[in-house]
Amino acid sequence: MVDYNTKQFVEFNRVNELNEWLRLYSNRIIIDDWKILRLREVGVNYIVQFHLEPKSAKKLFNGNNKSIPYSYQFKEIISKAYQIQ
Repeated sequence: MVDYNTKQFVEFNRVNELNEWLRLYSNRIIIDDWKILRLREVGVNYIVQFHLEPKSAKKLFNGNNKSIPYSYQFKEIISKAYQIQ
């Protein structure tokens, strides 16, 4: 079952990508943990663990006045992370 406490992860290769994502979604998520991985061949990866901010997640509605399921909110936030890259 997916609820607003479900933990999700996103990964970024550049800090400016991470900053852009945070600019878009920092009001809708709570960051639980983050790591910076330095790999010799690959470079630097920024990994963020997050869950939905409860008050914001409960208040999102689509055009039909139906609340947007948490799973769709996660899909939007995660897909945007990979579109930015």
